[in-house]
Amino acid sequence: MSTKITECEYSGFQRAYDHFNAHLFKGILPQCLITLQRHPNARGYYHAEHFNGRKNDSKTDEIALNPDTFGGCSDEQILSTLVHEMCHLWEFHFAKRKSRAGYHNKEWGRKMVEVGLQPICFDTHINSVEKLSGQKMTHRIIENGLFEQVTTKLIASGFQLNWQSGVMPQMPFSGWSFGNGDDDDLATLITPMKWDKSKLKFTCLGCSQKAWAKYTAALMCGDCQKILFPDVLLEKEVITPETEIQLLAFLQRLETWKPLDFYGSNLTKRDVMPYGIEYVHSPKMDLPDAPLLPRELLKIRNFCARKAGFDHSENFTQTLITRYPVGVGIGKHRDADRLGENVLILALGADATMVFHSQDAQERKIFFPCRSLMVIAGSLRRKFKYELKPVNQERYSVTFRDPASLNVSMTH
Repeated sequence: MSTKITECEYSGFQRAYDHFNAHLFKGILPQCLITLQRHPNARGYYHAEHFNGRKNDSKTDEIALNPDTFGGCSDEQILSTLVHEMCHLWEFHFAKRKSRAGYHNKEWGRKMVEVGLQPICFDTHINSVEKLSGQKMTHRIIENGLFEQVTTKLIASGFQLNWQSGVMPQMPFSGWSFGNGDDDDLATLITPMKWDKSKLKFTCLGCSQKAWAKYTAALMCGDCQKILFPDVLLEKEVITPETEIQLLAFLQRLETWKPLDFYGSNLTKRDVMPYGIEYVHSPKMDLPDAPLLPRELLKIRNFCARKAGFDHSENFTQTLITRYPVGVGIGKHRDADRLGENVLILALGADATMVFHSQDAQERKIFFPCRSLMVIAGSLRRKFKYELKPVNQERYSVTFRDPASLNVSMTH
């Protein structure tokens, strides 16, 4: 007898719902209807009392999961979306104060943390921050948190999801692995990040005072006498999970990986592949040639530059691809001055946390999820140090720098 696909897959989600209800919510959540629904820009959603009984006046809630987002995600990541929506269901039925439509309030956020998921707010194109409330929210799985522990037991019992959408979202551009990177129409396919170099927001972490200035400005709060932090330009999901999978497969096939040489030491535990110009941190050493950027990655460079709002992607002549094993990050440092004014970082494979440090010992944490693009420029590039916290899963970064902005050329 052939497998009853609908019964098998939906019973799996029901089993997961009951498991999380028992172990994360003490079994108090009412039953609901779990559906698979495609929805733009969302991994899932919750609708209170969205279904009515056909033969009586009963009502039930709906939790929908978007199968188009399953590709490239582990079962644990997909199930974390289910629990995210279960927290909304809990809020509707048991919270003291209910959120307005589409909003995530702090009571919901505290429940998320309680069950082992850290809320992440993306209410602007500029920052992604760990906070409990907001309109546009996602989350990360808290390491060794309750959700991770409970899910590990569920998967160890033989649970697995079997199906994902066969119609993946379109990549931001097609044919990336075969193109030469010279497409004149690339700019018409990309919506640049929203930022204004002449009017960037700066914030005092002490009193939350805000000011707007040119992105290269260095500001100090008159009340707190603290350095103001410029907004960090970061946009999530700039590539699809399918594109990420293809990129990671391509990078993993390359045979030119080597340990990062940092002031003559390879104790960083990171492997790198430089292109165009070698990454040399010491100002006393020459900048030797590195291999040319493979044509498969030229469109990635052009895409990232255009996405970040730079018209001349050819100026980003230095590329460094880095592989971070589990438990490895980057210590507090400032990027090498002579490799350009602007740094573009495309994150692949795993989420991470970036911490920026000011000269007066303040620090600001920024959640940096995979498939996101970060721009480090202006005063953030010159006046602040940053570190990447050790990663929980293997992570890759593709970093583009523009030494042409400093009239630095390759050594011949």
